[in-house]
Amino acid sequence: MQGAGTERISMTQMVLIFVTFEIGSSVMVGVAPAAAENAWLAVLCALAGGFVLLSMYLWLVNYGNGKNLYQLFEDTLSRWGALPVAILYIGYFLYMSAVVMRDMIELLDTAVYPASPNEFIAFTFILVIAYILYLGVEVFARTTEMIMPYFMLFFLLMLVLLIINKSIHFSYLRPVLAEGWSPVLKEAFPKILTFPFGESIALTILMSQTKTKGGHKLRNYMWLALLISGAVLTFVAILQVTVLTPDRVKRTVFPLLSVNRYIDVGFLFERLDGVVVFLMMLGLFVKVAAMFYAGLKGVEYVSGVGYRFFAVPVAVLVALTSLLLAGDYMEHITEGLEVVPYYLHLPFQLMLPIILCLLVLWKKRSKRPKTSGGG
Repeated sequence: MQGAGTERISMTQMVLIFVTFEIGSSVMVGVAPAAAENAWLAVLCALAGGFVLLSMYLWLVNYGNGKNLYQLFEDTLSRWGALPVAILYIGYFLYMSAVVMRDMIELLDTAVYPASPNEFIAFTFILVIAYILYLGVEVFARTTEMIMPYFMLFFLLMLVLLIINKSIHFSYLRPVLAEGWSPVLKEAFPKILTFPFGESIALTILMSQTKTKGGHKLRNYMWLALLISGAVLTFVAILQVTVLTPDRVKRTVFPLLSVNRYIDVGFLFERLDGVVVFLMMLGLFVKVAAMFYAGLKGVEYVSGVGYRFFAVPVAVLVALTSLLLAGDYMEHITEGLEVVPYYLHLPFQLMLPIILCLLVLWKKRSKRPKTSGGG
């Protein structure tokens, strides 16, 4: 099998994966809709917390020196101590793959293929991802390189067309902090902090496979990627409010899709729903693939068998889970924004990594007397 030692991705590819991953489903479901006209402030507050979380993850990656998250737990807890934690993380990453898959299913079912069976959409999408990952993480990275330029070009085109159409009204951003900081901070912590910024815990698996010498370079590149992600999400938060009004953002199922429907420039550009949905799917593809890969690497760690062997059977499991997650889309969104951040994101994105950091520090400290005594 090919392990982390043979499969490598470049720093540029890692940055592109990170940015696309962070934007991913966030722009689809809307950025901080409950914060209304102060959504952009909520994103900036959460971004500050995101830098703290990412710095912790990068410290662990740097300490591991090529070891992934599962191997780091073994390094501190022993094989038998790490196995239960690994199984929990596998469940978390695969569950989150299914959650993002369900986002994609609902988007296509609502906007493009209302008559198509959800089962067909789910299995087709996840099997394509499984095939790409079966070919290797390097193929996934190169695929993201092809996707990202179109992904970012779309946002630029949308902004230009909305400006030409005079659909942006900055007066909708006022009043600023009319109800104080409480609604903004409530939306930022833990909701936006954990979704999407904290979800980068899954990307530590890929970070441990980057072609880089020294942790400082990786840290600088990842900080840049997080800054770009935060800037794009802040831009989307401002855009959805200035076009739709705060009240409509709260009531809209897919805010960015609704923003697109305000584009009407002559006969050339109007109602670009198909383009918008396609580009949103590209972002969802990268996010599902990264989460799915993190789960597969955990299965590889637990079983000792290369992750490719499990790609298709685990993909089927993820597809089935995505279909059974919730009865309808509103139930799915409520669960994802009100339940998951507290009962899943916080333990796996914050608590367990903090425990791992403490274990690493304890291990480094316990080694010092032996080193000095040996000298």
